[in-house]
Amino acid sequence: MAVKNKKNAPMPKKTAKSVPKRKPAVKRSPPAIYSRVLDGATDVYKTKNKIAVRKVSGAIDPRTGKVVLTDKTRYYPDTEKNRAAVKKYFGKIRKGR
Repeated sequence: MAVKNKKNAPMPKKTAKSVPKRKPAVKRSPPAIYSRVLDGATDVYKTKNKIAVRKVSGAIDPRTGKVVLTDKTRYYPDTEKNRAAVKKYFGKIRKGR
């Protein structure tokens, strides 16, 4: 039976082949503190919910000849694994803010 009017034509049934497969959501674990992160750290302290790893580096400005310091602070989740890594590397963690 041929359908003359496309408006009244039935919708094609969706089969397993025609439905696009969705990838499952990837659950990423929070970043962990490793020895390479703590190796260049100038300061490590604990905030209310996180562990802060601070790196201060300096360079001489070629135009003025003065030392310019740059501060990079990264925050990691306060988990037992991270606390153990910091205690092993630095000893006691001080309270920051």
